[in-house]
Amino acid sequence: MKRRLVFLAACLLLATGACGSSNDKSPAASTPTPAVFGQTCTAPKPAAKKLPKLPSGFPKPDAVTYTSGSKAGPSTILYGYYALDLTEAHTGWADALKGAGYTITHEEQDPADAEVNFSGDQITGQVRLQESCKGRSLVTVTIRPD
Repeated sequence: MKRRLVFLAACLLLATGACGSSNDKSPAASTPTPAVFGQTCTAPKPAAKKLPKLPSGFPKPDAVTYTSGSKAGPSTILYGYYALDLTEAHTGWADALKGAGYTITHEEQDPADAEVNFSGDQITGQVRLQESCKGRSLVTVTIRPD
């Protein structure tokens, strides 16, 4: 019995010691750098020849190319890329949605991805962005009836 307690205590110490802590609170220390930062982009996929019907007046920033799309129940999902970096893509989508009369219900940007949630004109949805290489961000747009 005593051996088991010693063994359990040793396991507990090892487990908590492995977690460790750092007194460095700098953003660089707490934010991992995605592997794609700085990578050169390869040739992008071509634009889709046919996409699901979008709501009238739904914005499409100039730098966006849709490569595919589908219906999932009542939702429309579009996939593509934005020919700019993540920050420019995030700002571009937020501005385009606002300019088309949509309300931004939530938005955030992390080092490797960003989201812009929106509502208006009897729909809700999300634009999800992910940096794929230097100067290009993957785009997933989900549009749902409200």
